[in-house]
Amino acid sequence: MNQKLPSSQETSDVKIDVRSFSSPDWYLRDVDLRTLDAQMVPMSRETYRQTSFLDSRTVTLDGRVFHVSLPKLTQAAKDIGLGHRRVNYVFHSAFCGSTLMSRCLDLPGQSFSYREPSVIHRYAWYSRQPHRLAENFVDRAIGDQILDVSLRFLSRTYEAGETPLIKPSDACNNLVEPLLSFDPGSKALLMYSRIEDFLVAVLKGPGRRQFIRECLGRARFDAARLDKLSGINPDQLSDACAAAYVWIVQLTLFRDLLRSGPERIRSLHSAELFSNPADVLESVGAFFGVEIAHEQASHVATQVLARDSKFPGKPFDRTSYEAKQQELSRQFADEIKAGIEWASNVTDDDPIPGTLPCSVV
Repeated sequence: MNQKLPSSQETSDVKIDVRSFSSPDWYLRDVDLRTLDAQMVPMSRETYRQTSFLDSRTVTLDGRVFHVSLPKLTQAAKDIGLGHRRVNYVFHSAFCGSTLMSRCLDLPGQSFSYREPSVIHRYAWYSRQPHRLAENFVDRAIGDQILDVSLRFLSRTYEAGETPLIKPSDACNNLVEPLLSFDPGSKALLMYSRIEDFLVAVLKGPGRRQFIRECLGRARFDAARLDKLSGINPDQLSDACAAAYVWIVQLTLFRDLLRSGPERIRSLHSAELFSNPADVLESVGAFFGVEIAHEQASHVATQVLARDSKFPGKPFDRTSYEAKQQELSRQFADEIKAGIEWASNVTDDDPIPGTLPCSVV
C-alpha cells in the first residue's frame, strides 16, 4: 500500500490519493444505510486469504477503518475508471464446500476470490424487504447505487490477468440474476448438498441450530416468491424440519434458475467436489474461463484440502471428518429421519431431485 493511514483507529475526512482505491488493498467493508458512510479497511492478498467472511470478521492489516461518504466513493470509482467487468460467482446452499471452492479458485495470476462480502449480504437483505429502506430513510435508488459501486470495488484484482470471483453468503441466493446482469460475461456456479448432509451440519451444535432459525425469515420470503410451502409457519417447526424447510427453498430456487435462467449458470453437488476435487476444479475453471491444467488442479486441490477451509491455519483430515459425520448421523438419526420424511411429504407434488440439472461436471 502506498497510502499510510493516520494513527487513530477510526479516521474520516482524511485526504487520500483516490488512485490507491484501484487496488484491492482498500476493501469496501460496509456502507451504513442511515449515514451513507462507507468503511474502507486496509488489506493485502494475504489478509484476504486469511479471511473466510468479509464482514466484521475481516482480517485487516492493522485494524483501522477509513470512513468516506458514498457520494465521494462513487466519484472516486469514476475518477479511477472502476467499471463493471466479468465476475465469476459461487452461490451455495450453505455447508456444501463453497468456501473450499473459493479457496481452490484463489489463484495468483488467474483468479482472485472475495468471500462473503457484507455489502452484498446487506443488499440481499433489504431487496427482500424494501420497506426497511424507507425505515432507514433510504431511497431504493440509493440502495441500487450502493450495489453498483460495491460491485465496482469487488471487481478489482491484484494482477491484470486475474478474474474476480465472489462467493456471496447463502442469504444472497435471491441475487443470482441481478448480479449476473451487470456484465454479460459473468457466470454463476450453484453449489448444494444432500438433505441428509445439510441436516447433519445444522443439528450438530446449538450454534448451527440457532443459525438455521435466523434463516427462516428470509427463507419464508423466498418461499412466498417461489409459491412454495404455502400455509406452513416455519417458526413452529422442529429444528430438523426448519432446516429441511430452508434446504427445500434453496434447492427450489436453484432448480428454477437452472430450468429457465441464462446458460451461464451451472450446478455442482458437493459430493462431486469431495470425491474428485482435481477433475471438478478443472471443469469449474473451464466453465469460468480460468484455464487450470490438470496437474495444477491436482496440486491446488491437495494443498487446499489439507487445511480447514474456514480456518486455513488449521490442518484438515478428510478421513477423520467423514468418520465424525457418520458418528453425528447416528447421534441425530431420529431427528434426521423426521426432517427427511417431513421434506418428502411437503414436496410430494413437486419433489426436489437428488441431483440438480446443468451440472458443471
